[in-house]
Amino acid sequence: MLICCVLLGCSTEKETRLLEYRAALTQLDILERQYPTLRNPQLLSYISYLTQRLNAQTTTGKSYRVTLLKDHQRFAYHLGSGLIVLSSGLIQQLDNEAQLAFLIAHEMAHYQLKHSSQEHRFSLSSHKKGLQAEIEADTLALGIMALAGYDPRVSVYALSRAYLGRDGKNSISHPSFEERIAHIGERIRSSGWKPPGVVQKREFVRFQRALNTPL
Repeated sequence: MLICCVLLGCSTEKETRLLEYRAALTQLDILERQYPTLRNPQLLSYISYLTQRLNAQTTTGKSYRVTLLKDHQRFAYHLGSGLIVLSSGLIQQLDNEAQLAFLIAHEMAHYQLKHSSQEHRFSLSSHKKGLQAEIEADTLALGIMALAGYDPRVSVYALSRAYLGRDGKNSISHPSFEERIAHIGERIRSSGWKPPGVVQKREFVRFQRALNTPL
């Protein structure tokens, strides 16, 4: 009886993962119909390198696939099953690779922490449960990026650019913004982290320029 229960449990878990993956693919398909997908080999190579560098610092064995969508809006979220989408509009607001690393690590963290993909889409979470999920993902993302060699202090600027843009005027309505910034600052101060940490600007600028090349 115990063996049957264990086997049934494994079967149910696999079926659940398969359903989640299919649901994530469906969401990705909808987004790719709505926004042009960037498939420039230079872009894909850079994103693959960055994702692998971050994932090497985790112990979950999970795999990730990052899709770049061409749109002026700023968004980044995990669809489920390791599928992550980033908009070119968000990336263009950033200054360096370390900032992008934080945003990708944040979405990876949602997957590792088993957060519902419906709870944390970048501009949707404003309730208490959503804020808690964002803070948990921020905390894990800081550790991932620091272990990957990046300066975690840039996470504050990455989050600010994601919310406010370069001019600081086009604000996304998100009550948790100030709380997340405060939490990140406190976590870095209490972590004992010390420089140096890289930001990697030169290759990132080339990556940004490639976003404007033909699809």
